[in-house]
Amino acid sequence: YELESNRRKIDIVDVSKFELKKGEKIECLFFDYDSYLLRSESKNELNKLAWFLTKNRDYSIHIKSHTDSKGSKEYNDRLAQDRANITKKYLTKLGVNASQISTEVYGEQAPIAINKTIDGKDSAEGRQYNRRIELTVHDANGKAIDIIEHIFVPEPLRPKNN
Repeated sequence: YELESNRRKIDIVDVSKFELKKGEKIECLFFDYDSYLLRSESKNELNKLAWFLTKNRDYSIHIKSHTDSKGSKEYNDRLAQDRANITKKYLTKLGVNASQISTEVYGEQAPIAINKTIDGKDSAEGRQYNRRIELTVHDANGKAIDIIEHIFVPEPLRPKNN
């Protein structure tokens, strides 16, 4: 399949050359600052996911899209929507049925890491964890299956609950 993003070709992919081996897990997707373009490592993970979903047409994928806290809420919601859209578009271009894919946009509302340190300084490393797509695969009965790697956030970057 030939994929396009922003009117430029980004890949030619033959999903039959990918597979998800027994015990292997798919990594969540991370994004560069102020970008919704898929990184090459994210494309590799989506290639394996597309292979799996095209082999299991009664399974589905739920995409949760997030941003860090830089920018306005409106901007971050739009950016998160763009990230969800490009992820869904990539999967459908690889042959996954659109009906197998659902999306949810969180923007900056659900951070898993700090965006700023306790003294108010920027935490670039924490913000990177927040610029993500979380994936959940469900079987034919709607039960989540364990093929997505959990994101591990180091303790110093985890938000403190007040």
